[in-house]
Amino acid sequence: MASSETPTRLHAEECLEAIERALRVLAGKTLEEPFRLVGAINLLKGFSPPSGPTVWQLTFKPERLIPSDATGIVGAGGELIVRIDLARADNPVSVVRGE
Repeated sequence: MASSETPTRLHAEECLEAIERALRVLAGKTLEEPFRLVGAINLLKGFSPPSGPTVWQLTFKPERLIPSDATGIVGAGGELIVRIDLARADNPVSVVRGE
């Protein structure tokens, strides 16, 4: 537990920047339906292609596959997977359609 002298610090700025960049990229694409962000992962290491602490993978799922309540079943497939490297000046972004 953190002491009162050293407050806990959460750094979400990079995740938020990755989300903003992904939304800008997806806004330029013709999507046939609305999507919702369902996952954000910082690809620190161990992924292929090689990644690092500035690489984020964001997963968006079609809203029609997301249940309206917690007891519903999430539909399979349809994801958009966006990978962004915040450290690269050329802002490479890959968008892959899930199965």
